[in-house]
Amino acid sequence: MFRHRQLQPIGRVAAANHGILHSITTVSSVETESQLLNSYTVTPPIKPWPQKLTHKRLCSIITHQQNLDLALQIFHYAGNYHPNFHHSYDTYHSIIHKLSRLRAFDPIASLLNELRNSRIKCGENLFITLIRNYGIASRPKEAIKIFLRINDFGVKRSVRSLNTLLNALVQNKKYDSVYFMFKNSQKRFEIVPNVFTCNILLKALCKKDDVEGAVKVLDEMPGMGMVPNVVSYTTIMGGYVDRGDMVGAKGVFYQILDRGWLPDATTYTVLMDGFCKLGRFVDATKVMDEMEENGVEPNDVTYSVMIEALCKEKKSGEAVNMVRDMLDKKYIPSSALCCRVIDALCREGKVEEACELWKMLLLKNCTPDNAISSTLIHWLCKEGKVWEARKLFDEFDRGSIPSVLTYNTLIAGMCDSGELCEAGRLWDDMVERGCPPNSFTYNMLIKGFCKAGHAKEGVRVLEEMLDRGCSPNESTYSVLIEALCDSGCEADISNVLDIAASCKLEINYDSWRVLVEKFVTSHANRHSPVDSSPAPKLVLYSYWQSSCSWRVRFGLNLKGLSYEYRAVNLAKWEQFTSEFGKLNPLRYVPVLVDGDVVVSDSYAILLCLEEKYPQKPLLPADPRLRAINLQAAGIVSSSIQPLHMLSLLKYVEQKMGPEEQQAWAHVHIEKGFFALEKLLKDCAGPYATGEGVYMADVFLAPQIALATKRFNVDMADVFLAPQIEVAAKRFNVDMSKFPTLGAVYESCNALPEFQASVPDRQPDAAH
Repeated sequence: MFRHRQLQPIGRVAAANHGILHSITTVSSVETESQLLNSYTVTPPIKPWPQKLTHKRLCSIITHQQNLDLALQIFHYAGNYHPNFHHSYDTYHSIIHKLSRLRAFDPIASLLNELRNSRIKCGENLFITLIRNYGIASRPKEAIKIFLRINDFGVKRSVRSLNTLLNALVQNKKYDSVYFMFKNSQKRFEIVPNVFTCNILLKALCKKDDVEGAVKVLDEMPGMGMVPNVVSYTTIMGGYVDRGDMVGAKGVFYQILDRGWLPDATTYTVLMDGFCKLGRFVDATKVMDEMEENGVEPNDVTYSVMIEALCKEKKSGEAVNMVRDMLDKKYIPSSALCCRVIDALCREGKVEEACELWKMLLLKNCTPDNAISSTLIHWLCKEGKVWEARKLFDEFDRGSIPSVLTYNTLIAGMCDSGELCEAGRLWDDMVERGCPPNSFTYNMLIKGFCKAGHAKEGVRVLEEMLDRGCSPNESTYSVLIEALCDSGCEADISNVLDIAASCKLEINYDSWRVLVEKFVTSHANRHSPVDSSPAPKLVLYSYWQSSCSWRVRFGLNLKGLSYEYRAVNLAKWEQFTSEFGKLNPLRYVPVLVDGDVVVSDSYAILLCLEEKYPQKPLLPADPRLRAINLQAAGIVSSSIQPLHMLSLLKYVEQKMGPEEQQAWAHVHIEKGFFALEKLLKDCAGPYATGEGVYMADVFLAPQIALATKRFNVDMADVFLAPQIEVAAKRFNVDMSKFPTLGAVYESCNALPEFQASVPDRQPDAAH
């Protein structure tokens, strides 16, 4: 008996046909080819195999089969070897739907060729499924190809497949392609668009920030034989909201009312979201009250928008009440939303209330996932309540399997608290459950041992870490070297240096600098009889809330330069004193005094520091990356930050009103961020221009923080990091529009040099 292997790679199974049979015995006794074929028996891929196989039964087997390889084998076996069985349109649709939904696209081309050659009568649904799944998988070109091939299968394209394709293109930000397909729908594809088609086009135009073009299409819809509906107007309203133009958004909302239509929950939610993004929470609340008065029930998105806004407004108690209302109405809050509320509670010192929220989610049959539990464990550990965190971990463990993130969070807390034995027990439990420790786990254990004075144990963990192929992070070597220096273990320091030199890991400049400086300094302090005289101290005139000063603080920290901080209270007009006027006639901060050299303007200060103190350069050696850093810093310092200076915003408020002040800043910050996103998209790594922290990062991060908190801008390193921070936190910019900038900010935010430069940690900060 010939037994054919059941599990094969999908690509190999896709090509499998009658060639699956191979001769394995002598055939001297077999007289004819038919006798040869009949002498083989092909084992079914699953047991028991149904004796009577219908199309419906096969579709059910394929649908419920979790193993894709096996599902494809079942499909081929049924068609090739089951007696009197021939595939139908439904069986092809079933296997193609399963493969495309799970993004296993390789076998689909051959399946489509088989289907076309079989002359089976096809339906459009199969192609709609494929187009949709190609769109979800971010493969818009393949989606277009499938749409163009529909006629090859004897199926006439309809507006349904066109609309599915347009939605896929919008998902993948191919807005120009949406317009092209719409424009040619009748002439080239013989499809008459409907109101849904127009609504998708409106969405594409608004996403492209061409609201004027969308309004023009809206006006032309009656001439095309289509009547705009509530969705049409809501889409236009969303375009104005994305711009921060609430006057335009409210104008469209009133048009809906003037037509006698009752806005639905989505329409109200879009308007509320616009107000929330601009920090106008009171106006958003009024819209929600009006919504309920008109008998329109809030949906899960409505609740999410308001809960996010309450968290931003530091009204975590009200956010919890709204989560409770949401659960009472049988809506399930997302994991990200629950994390946001728990984080807001804990930041306000309400860790106990956060624990109560976690328990409430359990009682409402909304089991907290790993992300929610990890967030709460992190805050309990931060408050020093590591055993309460362990208790919560055990409660979660009874209903779910903890992830690496959850284990790491608790192990980190135990290490920080000096509970190394408990951290070790968690490590053992983690390994026993088949949850392998990663680089973060090893790094936390190394830091824990070093903090407890057991640096040699840290070296052993480092060796095991490297044996398992995990990479130490930037601070691992510096922490270990510092601890070994404090213990006087020079032999172990040499061992660590040997490990760093011999392993094939890429160790960046910072790690090598720390290693060498620590070793040399420790050696010099013990053997040199001469004390080196300290370098002259720099003096920085700064104000804690000034993003320009923030950039310079960040840059000084990155270069490792100590300085004297002299506060200039702008709120008390101290910049207008005669003493400060001698330093800077423009009376702006920051000002840096370096011996007899006085420099004002953050850009000039950082360039001077770069020239005089070349250690840890803020500009890369590569000419192209150097130019990009200077350009990014220039965009922040000349095209973004000056347009939301306090003096200018006060002028805008006097001339145009307080609402326009936010809108003004929002528009100009977004304009600059779009330019920076495009500039850095192709060269960014963890930081603005790759692996190193440079001038661009120093300018950007504070700007993002300011924009998202105050000006609601929808979301490069010395310049970028402070500017991102400012934009994001003071102006409420939503950084989801700027994934590259958002990632740069998160990387900068993790740096100790950046954390030391944040406004709240300055001597003159108002707490």
